[in-house]
Amino acid sequence: MRIGMVLTGDFPPDIRVEKEALSLISAGHEVYILCLRFSRTEPACENYRGIEVVREYLSLKVHKKLFALILTVPFYRWFWRKRIRRFLCEKQIKVLHVHDLPLCGEGIRIAKAEKIPIVGDMHENYPELIRVQRFSNTLAGKLFISRKKWDKKEKAWLRQIRHVVCVEKEMQERMRAISPNSHFYIVPNTPDIEDLLQLQEPDASILKKKFGTFNLFYFGKTDNARGLDTLIGALTLLREKIPGIHAIIVGTGIYLDNYKTMAKTLELEQNISFEEWKPEQVLKNYMEKVDLCVLPHKKSIQTDNSSPNKLFLYMAFRKAVVASNCNSIARIIRENNCGLIFESGNAADMSEKILSLYANKALRETYALNAFNAVSRKYNWKITVRPLIELYAEIESEAP
Repeated sequence: MRIGMVLTGDFPPDIRVEKEALSLISAGHEVYILCLRFSRTEPACENYRGIEVVREYLSLKVHKKLFALILTVPFYRWFWRKRIRRFLCEKQIKVLHVHDLPLCGEGIRIAKAEKIPIVGDMHENYPELIRVQRFSNTLAGKLFISRKKWDKKEKAWLRQIRHVVCVEKEMQERMRAISPNSHFYIVPNTPDIEDLLQLQEPDASILKKKFGTFNLFYFGKTDNARGLDTLIGALTLLREKIPGIHAIIVGTGIYLDNYKTMAKTLELEQNISFEEWKPEQVLKNYMEKVDLCVLPHKKSIQTDNSSPNKLFLYMAFRKAVVASNCNSIARIIRENNCGLIFESGNAADMSEKILSLYANKALRETYALNAFNAVSRKYNWKITVRPLIELYAEIESEAP
């Protein structure tokens, strides 16, 4: 079947979208992706690893301003409406696959008009994600972004989508209460182990870096929901107890400068490295220096239902994990006995868990082995993607 995926960002580097597309191609489908480009020098059309990518230009500045206002300002909806219709027509798309909530309204409207199935791929608990964003909590954000309206739209749109993909069973349970007649397919953000390890590249600039004698590692976004302030607080409690303790933070986000300022104020510059964003292909260079991985997300309705890719990456590289007590994250770690859980936002509790694993290398190694075994046998993309393949087999069997 010709599957048309739509996402409100650039592509690549969306790892989840890429893995889904490649898996569907391997299952015999054709996959086209309609996305944005924020630079006119980027090609409008490209074949990327067998995926046909169509990019529409939009200024990044305009995108950032209008994206959160999609329910308020009609221009952004009109922009996508015209381009999705043209995309479906030119590529003769037979199934519309919409990534995340913001474009579901337009997707439903167009899919009905074209009489084709629609799949909603919910990466996030979007109404809750909107609530925790910094802009949403400013005076302008409170004036122009209606969080109640997002709740209403999620309920209305989910009830019109028969096939819904989600990332964890906690999210499935939440959405099933909203839309009991929808069919849900759980596809977690797990890595393709073979692909991940084969694509690793040596990076001399990373390998030559000197960090500490006991290194913590965080990979991912650095916004205010990720709990890096808790990690920084834990470092202040541990620097006297663990000589050479060091946190390596690889990632970027709107709060990165805040965290750098916090670390400088607390005189932690010798105990923390902000490495900015790096691709997954160079993670092995860091992991050779890492003793323990951390996942300090702040507990919320959003993070309780999430499936963070970083957790499974840590497990794939044979690392024990210290994580906050977000429901889905804590469940995976406890079920697979691969780390310790601390109370979200509690730097003292986090420091105690890190200290206990620092003092017990054998337990760290046991957790690390359990983590790798779990991700190899259960949380491997080739296994967890099966519900998505079955979903499209079902749609294809029902096609006229």
